[in-house]
Amino acid sequence: MKQAERKHYAVFVSSTFEDMKDIRATVSGKLYSMKNFMASNSSQFDYIRERLNDTDIYVLLLGGRYGTLTPGEDRSYTHEEYEMAKANPDVRVLSFVCNHPENRPAERRR
Repeated sequence: MKQAERKHYAVFVSSTFEDMKDIRATVSGKLYSMKNFMASNSSQFDYIRERLNDTDIYVLLLGGRYGTLTPGEDRSYTHEEYEMAKANPDVRVLSFVCNHPENRPAERRR
């Protein structure tokens, strides 16, 4: 297949930051991810929703942390991104679990 015939997919990579830093860097490579977002006049969630509406594939990287809670909510930013992606029938969701017990907070280690 010629390069011109190949479809280029928009991919959104989501994860908590600190515990998944190395894995995210490996997976992201040249993919479009949160660290590449430009400043915008939109609220953070409006901007994320806009990006997700332009996304073909949403990649969720799960590690040992739940992540930072959104203001006034009981869910993390990563959880909210996942819910937005899942609600869009045009977005394919791929989830990967990285089971590294040493990355879990002490109260969540079992």
